[in-house]
Amino acid sequence: MAPDLAVFQVDLSHALSRAGRLDDAIEAARSGVAAEPANARFRAHLGDLLLRRGDLAGAEEAYRAAAERDPGNIHIRDQLSRILVRLRRPDEARKAAEEAVSLDPTNARLHAQLQRLEAFLARRDGPVPERSSADP
Repeated sequence: MAPDLAVFQVDLSHALSRAGRLDDAIEAARSGVAAEPANARFRAHLGDLLLRRGDLAGAEEAYRAAAERDPGNIHIRDQLSRILVRLRRPDEARKAAEEAVSLDPTNARLHAQLQRLEAFLARRDGPVPERSSADP
């Protein structure tokens, strides 16, 4: 498929999504990704659609593939972090949130999300015990 046909497929996917035809939108997005597999924006769009459908594993896969192709994309890192929280993988979610914050250090929403994750992990793991003089 030619690149302009891939763009057409992704544009069609956006239109189908707006029309409420999510399954058709996902299929069109998959066609666009198949035609231009190196395009991170197309993969992120597919991830967005899969997330809307509730396919967390599929969305994670799409976002990870997009992140490999565009490591500086804040949206991809942020969405990946949110998905990993929903998949109950908070350690991985924190790493993705830290990457998002490092890409946009002035973004208050990203900082707040990271703080919520860190607070959850602190409650889960408990306080780190202090070393005493009797510890080796």
